[in-house]
Amino acid sequence: MRSFSHQLHRFLQILATTAFILFTLITLKHYSTDPIFWVIGATSLASSATILFFTPDSESANNRQLLLSYAVALGITLALREAIPLIVKVSSWMQHIDPFTLTMTMIFLAMFATLYCFSLLHITHPPATGIALAMAVHDPSYLVFGLLLFLTLLLAVMKTILANYLEDIVD
Repeated sequence: MRSFSHQLHRFLQILATTAFILFTLITLKHYSTDPIFWVIGATSLASSATILFFTPDSESANNRQLLLSYAVALGITLALREAIPLIVKVSSWMQHIDPFTLTMTMIFLAMFATLYCFSLLHITHPPATGIALAMAVHDPSYLVFGLLLFLTLLLAVMKTILANYLEDIVD
């Protein structure tokens, strides 16, 4: 049986995780009219919060990993989202490609470029890979990209503030 201190840590860290997830849902729901998007964004950030608060000493829970992974994933997806329509517009043969095929191409490019950058930068935070996939499939506003980065930063700040009180709670 674990000590009372460990049980208290477990309770408080689960409370922090749940509070962050609820705040994320409320924030995304408030600023996004697309329910599919705010659920997708919240799902990735909920996974990140679980990693950071359940296993704060793991490599993937490192703030550098978290922030760089989300910034890279969102940046690459945003760049591709802007570039691909321009390429299709100027390329006569690409204008006849089925929209589904173009979407699959966008997903492939977003995932490949994101994972390649992760390997070059020696970073990995799996939920950020999921957000790259979601953003490649969906067409969110710039505000949503900004909100996701803001919420990621907020999560890193929460972890930094609580760092002295966090312990691995996965037995």
